[in-house]
Amino acid sequence: MAGILATLGSKTSLVIRQTGVLRNFDAFISANCTKELQNNGIDLWKNSQVKSVSKTDKGLEVTIVTKDPEKKNDEKISTIEEVECLLWAIGRQPNTSGLNIGSMVTMYTYSAYEELGL
Repeated sequence: MAGILATLGSKTSLVIRQTGVLRNFDAFISANCTKELQNNGIDLWKNSQVKSVSKTDKGLEVTIVTKDPEKKNDEKISTIEEVECLLWAIGRQPNTSGLNIGSMVTMYTYSAYEELGL
């Protein structure tokens, strides 16, 4: 989403808790996506978390805490000022418990084998 907004001309900042985006993906994909976001002008805040958001006369003010991964107690407090819009995506868990997905996969596999005459 940050890439889309930046491409459309918005000044975009991305706050991530680790050193790169897509941390659960392949390391090569994660590193290249992180690099491309930076190359496309996105202000990337690595090893950071939002501490607070406050409303001012000029928009929102987002206070960020950045930790140095090599120094456990070293924190830097920074502020992003005049934020017009804040999109907060903090993770998700799929809501699939009632979908009976295991049965659907079995039915699909069985049907495909029937089609092939196996």
